[in-house]
Order: sequence, then C-alpha cells, then structure tokens
Amino acid sequence: MAGLRNWFTRFFLISTRNNNIYEYPLRDDKYGKLKLLLYFVILPAIGAAALNMLLGIVIAKWQWADFDG
Repeated sequence: MAGLRNWFTRFFLISTRNNNIYEYPLRDDKYGKLKLLLYFVILPAIGAAALNMLLGIVIAKWQWADFDG
C-alpha cells in the first residue's frame, strides 16, 4: 500500500512529509508545470492518437478482408 501512496503522492502532488498537504514538489519544481503538461496533456494525446491509428488500421484490414471474396 505504501507504493501506491508514493505513486499517488508523486503524480497528484500531495506531500505527506509532516502531514503538510500544501507542498507541491512537482508543481514548484523548476520545470514542474512543463512536466505536468507533458504527463497529463501531451503524452495522453500522443497515446490516444497512436491507439486511434492502430484501431483504424485494424478496422481497415477487417473491411478489406470482406472484399477478398
């Protein structure tokens, strides 16, 4: 459970040191806002585009197979 809490702490920016919930280690980092943009906007958009392309290729192959006759 500690590993899950550490993951949650790192990605949802809550520091549990001294129960201080007002520390935001990733956001207050030098490139913290850029990292947040990368993790939560850019990488998911790239992943969604890649899955969309893959699904389009698979569907096109299925449709092409119907015409082989």
